[in-house]
Amino acid sequence: MRLQFSNPPAGYAFVDTISEEEAFLFLRDLYEQQDESSRLGGSWTRSLVNSELKNGLALGLRDGLGYLRALVLFRIQPEIVEITILGTALAHRRKGLMRSLLGELQGLAEHQRAEILLELHSENFQAYEFYCSLGFCDSGVRKSYYSDGKDALLMKWSASVSRK
Repeated sequence: MRLQFSNPPAGYAFVDTISEEEAFLFLRDLYEQQDESSRLGGSWTRSLVNSELKNGLALGLRDGLGYLRALVLFRIQPEIVEITILGTALAHRRKGLMRSLLGELQGLAEHQRAEILLELHSENFQAYEFYCSLGFCDSGVRKSYYSDGKDALLMKWSASVSRK
């Protein structure tokens, strides 16, 4: 499936073809650069990233030098777009990259008449507020889901709810 893109943030370009190696290295570097308190949810192994790329789609943003700076891996099912992995390089946060990527997914989901689902660590307060600002709502909890014993919060976006 080829995605049709709107305008990316200035100085960046959308991409929907990302190799397993590039995705893995991006996520590994992102995880290693974070301080311990920001490593909520754990890291992704090469085999998990490879599996997500084989079973789903990728959407990313590259900077002017061609480096991947933000990434979303997702799966499309009937009536559901499920985000499985996402992240923004630390030096490129608060520049609207993830807002832009998720906006693209929201457009895709609306076109497909689908909801977007994601999960996050219950202590990832910044991400929770960010998703709420994009119209995501609470949809459930997975108790003791993460290796640290903490819960996963489930969130959902629906075009019909976000237009209200």
